[in-house]
Amino acid sequence: MSNVDMAELIPENLAHASIFEKTINEENVSLRFRYGNGRKGMLKIRRYIPATLFGYILGLYAGEGTKRPSYMKTRFEFVNSDPRKIIAVVNFLEMLGISRKEIRPRLQIRLRFNESTSKVKELECKWSALLKIPLSQFRKPSIRWGVTGSRSELGTLSIRVYNVLLVDLFAFWENSVLSPLLISPPP
Repeated sequence: MSNVDMAELIPENLAHASIFEKTINEENVSLRFRYGNGRKGMLKIRRYIPATLFGYILGLYAGEGTKRPSYMKTRFEFVNSDPRKIIAVVNFLEMLGISRKEIRPRLQIRLRFNESTSKVKELECKWSALLKIPLSQFRKPSIRWGVTGSRSELGTLSIRVYNVLLVDLFAFWENSVLSPLLISPPP
């Protein structure tokens, strides 16, 4: 299985954060960056990531990641009802230097009018155990009452990370790595 060298996939200039120091060693790429408001941050990204995982996560983000107008890009968000996909994204975020302490999950659930809200806490506990993220980090759940249609047994989970550099990196990767693959060649 081939690997992607993340040192080659980090641009010099980004839309909302500026990298002022990039240190590369055999295992990691350390980035020191500055937010638009002058605050500083740091990410230590795993240097080599399996290419299939990188492509898979990038595809998931392109389909299920939240995209916002450029003036609102302050948070990374991914939404899905499949625990395997959520776990894969959380594990990938850890490879990008994001700790589970920085992830803010939110359960979105549809309940029938006669269902108890105790189901919400039960599902939050299941997601908490699956992701190894304490309930104290969960945002207030979103409950829709009486909605018909398909519904996941575990609800839908949104994972959010407030990190402008992460948002910029995913936008860059989506535009530079994924978009060229979507352009069909001329006949």
